[in-house]
Amino acid sequence: MKIIIVLLLLLSTHCTSNKDLLSDFKQLKLAVDSTLHKKSLEVAELVNIEESESLILNDVYATDINFATNKIIVADPVNRSVNIYNYKTGSIINSVTSGLNLSDSLIYSGRIPLDHTLTGRRFRYLKNAEYEEFGLTQQDINLQKNRYFVPKFVSNDKIEILATIYAPAISEDNFTVLDNTAAIIKYDSMLNLKRVTVFENSLKGYSLSYAFLIDKERGQYLLTSSTYHRTNTYKLFDSLTAISLYDRNGNFIKVASYLPGIYETVKSGYKLQWMPKIAQINSKPFIAFPLDLTIYGINSQKRFNLVNLPYSNDHGFEYFKKNRREIMDPNVSVDRFSEIRDVIKNIFPINIVGLFSVNKNLIVRVLVYDDTVEGGYYYILQEYSPSGELLSQTNIYEDFNNKIHYVTFDNANNYLVLFKKSKDGWTMEKRKWQ
Repeated sequence: MKIIIVLLLLLSTHCTSNKDLLSDFKQLKLAVDSTLHKKSLEVAELVNIEESESLILNDVYATDINFATNKIIVADPVNRSVNIYNYKTGSIINSVTSGLNLSDSLIYSGRIPLDHTLTGRRFRYLKNAEYEEFGLTQQDINLQKNRYFVPKFVSNDKIEILATIYAPAISEDNFTVLDNTAAIIKYDSMLNLKRVTVFENSLKGYSLSYAFLIDKERGQYLLTSSTYHRTNTYKLFDSLTAISLYDRNGNFIKVASYLPGIYETVKSGYKLQWMPKIAQINSKPFIAFPLDLTIYGINSQKRFNLVNLPYSNDHGFEYFKKNRREIMDPNVSVDRFSEIRDVIKNIFPINIVGLFSVNKNLIVRVLVYDDTVEGGYYYILQEYSPSGELLSQTNIYEDFNNKIHYVTFDNANNYLVLFKKSKDGWTMEKRKWQ
């Protein structure tokens, strides 16, 4: 039996050439204040990350540092693994790879699969032991790529990891889908599995494993979520869920943030880059969306606008609204995806790719597409006070022999930490934030 994959995000493009589509588009470069304080980012430590035949690091999606135990935990969704390294030496301490056993945790959670068919069917998850009975092939099983995304040290001996878990679900009339949901996988310090918390899903908010915060004081999770059915099925672009609040058992409490109004205005829905970045300062969430150059709080509260950037995305949103049908035409071949990405880069030259707290300030990592620099892009690190005062601005240019894959911050030593990959392997490059 072949199962149908439930796709929550659809990419689409148009057959018009980039040259034709962008023939009347001109991006204006803005003046910036070059007198702002710049960080020297002098390299303080260079740590080689150990790899072995059984543990090859493919990518870095998110990390967390435990200074008390001198450990750093790294999520590698491509390899479906989470690895713990010595933060000082880069040597491997432990690792775990997601397996099919996590799929059965959806059954044990008591959660009921959401009816993605919108036909009123009632679904239930299938156990691993039932796959053969219901005709699932090895090809079907191979699609269950459970992945870890965001790890966090809760204490010296407790780790929580935001993950995506897949499991086949079957209806009473034997209609089968491959369902997926976000979950928190709880481990001890040696990565022994302790518990799986599966999030409640509904048409109001479907949990996604891209970003989350733990509110220890209130016993709650703040988590990326969506309402794809609102755009895909009902063609509505208002009140699109972006972040939801859940209790520590995964029960839905409320929608905590919606997509910014500009996504509604241009009717892009979830088809433009939208996945929020979340940071926390003094227990207060700070939220950023990739293309909207504003920092938000809970309940879509506007905190402040980003300033002093070399380009604006405003013109791009106007152009997208005018040419939305051409840009997002679904009847395009797969080989055109790279071309539409080029169009998006041209009209949206500013992309927020990281958000983290530094000494009670906020760092915004911005990717700038600029054809005048080598490789066509560079990064800007902007440091803001919680009230929105721009304190420093520093450019980072890519070394294409040793590319940046992830950036985080070491608040104990005041280091910016860059995960970089060259032909010789991975390194943690710790730079002084001064």
